Amino acid sequence: MVEVSVRGPMLHLEVLGWDKLWAFKSRLEIPLAHVTSVRMLSGLDELKALSRELGFGLRMPGTDVPGLITAGSYKFSRGGWVFIDVHRPFDRIVLIELTDEPYRKLAVEVEDPEATVRVIKDAVGARDTAETGVG
Repeated sequence: MVEVSVRGPMLHLEVLGWDKLWAFKSRLEIPLAHVTSVRMLSGLDELKALSRELGFGLRMPGTDVPGLITAGSYKFSRGGWVFIDVHRPFDRIVLIELTDEPYRKLAVEVEDPEATVRVIKDAVGARDTAETGVG
């Protein structure tokens, strides 16, 4: 599982517990300016659809136990680099799309996906408003 927070102009993702071992990563920091979209995935079917969209993927490094856990960095033939940290039953996944970052997408399991999406969207919206002076 991942804990997501916003601190100033940065989006912080803290990988929790044993997931640090499975994902070979403990945290990610992304400028809010590089977040292009965020949404919840509705479960395993939508996660599989994302995999089909991205193409063939190689785990480098990470852990994959089909139907149980997928965690780590993946290089996809059509999707570039994606960081994934999700567990069964795959019902609390947030997908964050990025620009100008090594990772093009982050698919992470969070405690409350609706609240996480709202926090990120509000922070990105506030940043956009501050930059343009329009509010």
